[in-house]
Amino acid sequence: MTLVWDAEQAGRGRLLRRAGQTTILLKPDERPERIQWAAAHEVGESLVWQVCRQASVDGEDVTPRQREELANALAQRLLLPAEWFLPALETCDGDLHRLKAIFETSSYELIAMRRLDFFPNSCVTVWDRGQLTRRKSVHPQTPRRPTADELAIWERVHAGEPAAELYGATGRVRGWAIHEPDWKREITCWEIPEPSEDHSDW
Repeated sequence: MTLVWDAEQAGRGRLLRRAGQTTILLKPDERPERIQWAAAHEVGESLVWQVCRQASVDGEDVTPRQREELANALAQRLLLPAEWFLPALETCDGDLHRLKAIFETSSYELIAMRRLDFFPNSCVTVWDRGQLTRRKSVHPQTPRRPTADELAIWERVHAGEPAAELYGATGRVRGWAIHEPDWKREITCWEIPEPSEDHSDW
């Protein structure tokens, strides 16, 4: 594949195929993570047809939204491959700041969301400028709104603590502040305990 800068295009990345050659057009951005994501996403777009073929799915039956989701999943795994990410996740005990130092080309949010692939009993929530902007979990019992413990941790990191955590009756909750001069973002992660786990010593 060939990568070409195109400052005039509307989106961050665009895939172009000509005479059997794949070219990825990238819009310059001051954030390296955005450029890396745009490139990885377009690589994912180029591979969707292979995924469909391996899954015995007719590519013509895939909706644009499904295609986009597949490309995103491939991009996430390209930037955070399991062979590297899982050992780092365990070594860093899931600490986002430490993981970001290792996977510099990925955003904090991408790293936090990738964690869900290995710890499904978790819920990740993203807050921007004091507002909840994203909440994701594959656990069937996850409430739509943050719990009291999640809110307590969010308030601490929103106030300026780089990282905070607590062990409560509902499990372990952790939070990280990703603050910049003109933007305040916080990410919290709730590790939901299994019903059979004994947390009497918490």
